[in-house]
Amino acid sequence: MDSLAPVLRGILREKYWAKLETKNAFIHFGWDYYMYIGVPGAPKQASAYAATNGLFVEEFESPYRSEL
Repeated sequence: MDSLAPVLRGILREKYWAKLETKNAFIHFGWDYYMYIGVPGAPKQASAYAATNGLFVEEFESPYRSEL
């Protein structure tokens, strides 16, 4: 997880562009600095963490999703 932070920072600072995807999760980045994080289901612990840190959890399809 520690090695992911510099990658995310670089993408948000427009040093490079990427979509991070696995079979069960993804992180996509919008031109508007939105970060779309997708996981199956919405774990209550993750939703609570997001709410206490000013993040939003909502059911939404990433506009950057490609069909696998």
